[in-house]
Amino acid sequence: TMEVRRYLDSKGFLEIETPMLVGSTPEGARDFVVPSRMNPGQFYALPQSPQQFKQLLMVSGFSRYFQIAPCFRDEDARADRSPVDFYQVDMEMSFSTQDEVLEVMEKLLYNILTTFSDYKVDPLPFVRIPFNTAMKEYGSDKPDTRFEMKFSYEVGAQVFPQEEILKNLKPYDKQSDLYKKYTVQELPHMLVNKQMKALAQKI
Repeated sequence: TMEVRRYLDSKGFLEIETPMLVGSTPEGARDFVVPSRMNPGQFYALPQSPQQFKQLLMVSGFSRYFQIAPCFRDEDARADRSPVDFYQVDMEMSFSTQDEVLEVMEKLLYNILTTFSDYKVDPLPFVRIPFNTAMKEYGSDKPDTRFEMKFSYEVGAQVFPQEEILKNLKPYDKQSDLYKKYTVQELPHMLVNKQMKALAQKI
């Protein structure tokens, strides 16, 4: 968090803490509620995000704001965050272009990754993939480009090299194991060799 604060402060952002007890607003998850002693039968809600407050800050003249904001959401667990509470870097920039926002975020991520990780980080600017291209080639707006898992729209094209398919099939004897090895999204895009032709027809 110190590195986040140092970088954003150097870019002219103000760190502003927003209230923790708020009125309930319709968002993507259920609220956690806190009973009000002064108003029996009424409740405060813990914020799912400081959305309303940061918009008020923008229209009141704070052109660059950030907050390492605690968020409380009563929802099912996800792979990338805890199911109850988590922290996010919440920030707003007034009168900015898309490229300006991306440039600030790219440098922030680059600084964090190069400071606290030994992994090789791609040089700036990061590769940008248009939404339509990402959905067409990967089927996701956040593709994992470490793996060339692009869709093929050519009839008869072999997405996976034959030797790769045979190598992956050797340890698997049961059809159920194939479903564990490959996701449902990947299976229809595998145009495979003769050994798997029958299974491909079932799919």
